[in-house]
Amino acid sequence: EGVLIDRPAKRKKGQIQQSTVDVSQTQKIGNTRIIVENVNGELKLHMRCLNALIPCIQFGIISKVVRIGYLLQNFKCAIVQNHGPPTGEESEEGKPCRAEVRWYGASSTGLVDVRGNVRLWGLDCEIKRHAELSEMEEHEGKTAIEISEMVIKERWDLKQRKKLYNEVH
Repeated sequence: EGVLIDRPAKRKKGQIQQSTVDVSQTQKIGNTRIIVENVNGELKLHMRCLNALIPCIQFGIISKVVRIGYLLQNFKCAIVQNHGPPTGEESEEGKPCRAEVRWYGASSTGLVDVRGNVRLWGLDCEIKRHAELSEMEEHEGKTAIEISEMVIKERWDLKQRKKLYNEVH
């Protein structure tokens, strides 16, 4: 899978302060970084083996252990829920986990619908498929959310898991 790197803009020589666009982009990157650091911290907290020295004989499997650890993070409650004050509509069953929101359509108060922006939720293969479907003539006039729903129904997550399973076995 590819990685998209988005670095904050630096001030140019003689520039007193950044433009408002650069400032908002830097804040967005900073907020995202906080979320990523929280997930990393959670992973290290719940997988204590990652806090210790790893013997050389385990180097072959450590990438799989880390990957599994991050995949298991999907089954925890979402870190960012944008919750405001209580509304009285909270469920006694608790909040849905990330995987339930992603794959089973669960929702919770405070969650933001990002289906229209595939880069926020999609795997690289899903992002490519979204672009392919968007360019097809028969999908002309469909919204980004409708195309995202089509991509989600294709179950690329299952295809990737099967591919990973076949690579390991």
